[in-house]
Amino acid sequence: MKCEIKLGKYDGTFQKSKTLPIHRWYPFIEGFGEQLVWEIVREFADKSTYLVDPFAGCGTTLLVASKYGLKSGYCEINPFLKFVIDTKINSPVRLQQKEIDVPTVFRDFLSELSLLNIKTFPPAHVSCNPKFEQYFDENILDVLLRLKQCTLDYFNRDNDLKSIALLMLSSLLIETSHLKRAGDVRYRRNNEKVKLTESDVV
Repeated sequence: MKCEIKLGKYDGTFQKSKTLPIHRWYPFIEGFGEQLVWEIVREFADKSTYLVDPFAGCGTTLLVASKYGLKSGYCEINPFLKFVIDTKINSPVRLQQKEIDVPTVFRDFLSELSLLNIKTFPPAHVSCNPKFEQYFDENILDVLLRLKQCTLDYFNRDNDLKSIALLMLSSLLIETSHLKRAGDVRYRRNNEKVKLTESDVV
């Protein structure tokens, strides 16, 4: 059987997804582009009505299925990625049903955030006690936890808005940590370390 899959240079990577609505909410270096999924579906499963992704990652396959009106299911062992998937797939649908103007809500939130003194918020409670200091500078971790508490307080009336806001905050974690995405996640080398201040994070 002749394969007719047509892919661009970056379709097998997450590169193009960094600029696509919803896909870009959480950068995922191990991800791939929606064009790859669609080309595979078109070539091998054009009459299918249900897609299953056994290693769903950040949910690209499920987003493509939703976009083209296909039902879908998935498996994903990582609880954080399950949160990413649920937020990207289900929160926009529920918010649309509630007729909430999401862009305006978040513009207002970011506008208010710029006027707030983040130090007035207590750090969010952390249920476990990992050694965060090996991943973050102490002052940056403090700001991130206060931002999290601010987010929880601001969006306490709507779980879908709260999930999207927490996903936005999660997307900052690697960039503000001692870690770097480079084929996988690793510690930054000395020449890669960046000195951040509170204003860089907020």
